[in-house]
Amino acid sequence: MAIADERPESIWTQLKQDATANRNPVRQLARLVDGAAITAANPQGAKFDANFIDAGFFHVSAVDFDGRELVTVEEFTEAVGLALEFSHGEFTDISRDHFQGGLSYIELGAWIGDQGRAIKLMGLGKALGLWDLATPALLGIQGEMAKDLLGKGMFFIIPQSDSLLTAWFEAREEKGGIL
Repeated sequence: MAIADERPESIWTQLKQDATANRNPVRQLARLVDGAAITAANPQGAKFDANFIDAGFFHVSAVDFDGRELVTVEEFTEAVGLALEFSHGEFTDISRDHFQGGLSYIELGAWIGDQGRAIKLMGLGKALGLWDLATPALLGIQGEMAKDLLGKGMFFIIPQSDSLLTAWFEAREEKGGIL
């Protein structure tokens, strides 16, 4: 029996070792997001306040309710990096350069296969410090107008040039595409 505060084998490690898993990196990222994102509509209490990121439509956390991280920043960075290198998504392709320009949840949803999953992806990236998020709230817009703007796609990733994702790509390029 595992000790309660031990981190179980990571979802990302399981996905990489699963011989039957689809080797499409975008689909692996989708499975990682499904397994590593905790969502809540209106989080209340100290546990929520410390760990949940406002992702526009709901709140997202990469930490479970016992305070254990579900995915590390390194695992998430690798998953996103590999998916962007592959670039071929469910309904559209997204390259690293295109991603660096900032994307809405609508476009990410077409890439990863689902807009809800795209919002989780965006929230996880923000929670792990890979990017910021632009929402109507960032501009001080609240209430019905904010909901309307969110529904029309005003919810974007703001890439950071000094993020771990940028460093991951640079290290991979230095080693000839292999880390």
